Amino acid sequence: MDGAEGLRMDDGLDAFDAIAEEFRREVAWEQRTEAREIIAAGISDSCFADVLTRVAPGDVVTVVASDGVPLRGRLLAVGRDWLRLGEVIDATGTGRTRVRRTHDVRLEAVVRIIREAG
Repeated sequence: MDGAEGLRMDDGLDAFDAIAEEFRREVAWEQRTEAREIIAAGISDSCFADVLTRVAPGDVVTVVASDGVPLRGRLLAVGRDWLRLGEVIDATGTGRTRVRRTHDVRLEAVVRIIREAG
């Protein structure tokens, strides 16, 4: 085998490696796209009632309604399409124990739920 023949063989392997790498990138891109679609479908199918079942009653949360008003309080009860929030003065300590006001909020009006740390 002379030098020219070996050079052509290396060029063929380089081209094969380039095509194989492009194929691997394309497959990875398709898998990521499919994963994003699955996640988006799962998020759109879940509702706040499902999320609220993972929050223990009495935990302090901030609920943001569709009008942009945040309400911070203890989660007192969750119904099928509503939640009851006891507004608290402070998220920690003794300010957390006393409920100032009680709010019944329809779940369709809730756009965000934030679990308070602590």
